[in-house]
Amino acid sequence: MPILTSSLAVAVGAGVQNVVLQPSANVLTRNIVLIGNYLSTKNGTVTDNIPVQVADDAAAGNLYGFGSVLHRMVLACKVAMGQTVTMWCIPQQEPAGVAATSSTFAISGTATAAGTFAVYVAGIRYAISVNSGDTAAVVGGNLVTAITADPNCPCSAIGTATVSLTAKNKGLWGNYIAVALNQLPGDGLPAGITCVVTALTGGTLVGTLQNALNALGVGSNQNILPNGQQATDIVVGFAGANATIDQTSETAIATWNGLANVNPPNGNFDHLVAKPVRWLFGDTTSGASVPSADTTFATTNFYDRGGGIIAAPGSNTHPVELACAAIGVLAKMHAYDAAYGPAYAILPGVDPGYVAAQAGNRWTDQYLQRDNAVKGGITPTRVIGGNTVLQNVVTFYSCNMSVPSTSNGYRSMRNISVEQNLLSSAMINFSGPKWQGFKVVSDTNLVTDPIAKQTARDTGSVIEDWIGLIKSWMGYGWIYEIDKAIASVSASGAVTVRAGADGFVSTFNVILSGEGNILDGTINFDVSIAILSVGTH
Repeated sequence: MPILTSSLAVAVGAGVQNVVLQPSANVLTRNIVLIGNYLSTKNGTVTDNIPVQVADDAAAGNLYGFGSVLHRMVLACKVAMGQTVTMWCIPQQEPAGVAATSSTFAISGTATAAGTFAVYVAGIRYAISVNSGDTAAVVGGNLVTAITADPNCPCSAIGTATVSLTAKNKGLWGNYIAVALNQLPGDGLPAGITCVVTALTGGTLVGTLQNALNALGVGSNQNILPNGQQATDIVVGFAGANATIDQTSETAIATWNGLANVNPPNGNFDHLVAKPVRWLFGDTTSGASVPSADTTFATTNFYDRGGGIIAAPGSNTHPVELACAAIGVLAKMHAYDAAYGPAYAILPGVDPGYVAAQAGNRWTDQYLQRDNAVKGGITPTRVIGGNTVLQNVVTFYSCNMSVPSTSNGYRSMRNISVEQNLLSSAMINFSGPKWQGFKVVSDTNLVTDPIAKQTARDTGSVIEDWIGLIKSWMGYGWIYEIDKAIASVSASGAVTVRAGADGFVSTFNVILSGEGNILDGTINFDVSIAILSVGTH
């Protein structure tokens, strides 16, 4: 008799039940890897090129220095993604002799009325209250106090009437820290006060990306983090964007990630690795049209199936932090739904670039320019309701004209997410207990010994598992349909026994689900009025 939940007497029970284990997929756990420099004050306490899991920006600040490249990157990611995704930092020390970047706010005059002196550093607004009679030295001193009191600021400040800013981290990264006045509607200098702003300049490139990538393993152990999971998304914090993107770093990460459409596939697309990543550079270059430097960079790298540039023209957000925010949002949504389309997702904390918009230089405001960007392998953004939002998030491979857009499965970051999940689910399934110590036979029905039958596998066994995975993929909406996919894997020759009878080879087709971005409707109307009856009443 069964032991019931209402039973009270002492008993020992044991049972066995025959069940069929169905292959299934789970949404891939996402891990963001941020590569960048830490402050020189942390030299000796940080080990270079070792991935470290970081919970939030406070932890990153304590580890790498508040206002450092890595701290700012973690801050941008964390604001965008909340608590949903694991972050890792790969720290690198500044090379000796690298120059720092600096700028000035040259303030002059004496305030003749009260007001607010609105200064922006890397998109952070410092609102300095000004009283009538305040001199330039007083205003400047208050600005220094405000910046110094903010641990998140990427710059240190000194001075009085002339305030000098210096990037806390040396290198080219600092050249892209935007400094400006009066960026929001309603901002304006207090009467009697003037100010001349000089942009940060003087930084030189830092970091060697290959050293960081080597920390993620080599060979078939490539791209494995200390927690045993794969890096899914990467941002590199060495530079800004546009013409000064470090092509050496792009080449390094693209080579490491590899190619899928070569024989045999290599890098992270290698069958023994099967863990590709995606990454973004940021660009805040303003203008009336898509920056030619961006399109040149994209077309130079159009074989790259994992990287891209995201543009927010005129934004005061650092380009690296723009990329971090975008990757954070993508990772957050794809941690729940791997096939979710990113269009209209808000990028929290990303400055919208109002001044560029007023000057007609926020090229992403124009649909034609956004369309040209996407076709050219560039990711545009839009500003809606004061928020910077995503549109198409594409890879450089999107602009590969030799591949029709209707056949380009590597064109978007959303598709890369789906492909990451397809590969992960296949690797997990066929690395499971069912496929360990198996024997290859022509027909498992002919194996009659109960114990031997448990590990006997034929082509039908492989097909059965692939069909289970296909159904699971359809259940998540990762693929477009199921009948053709099942017919493809079930067709003669789709699954074959290897020549030495030591395993199986599978080749079949699936269609990725579409990334819905366009809804185009036409309303037909007639302006005529048919008079059905005429008369007097």
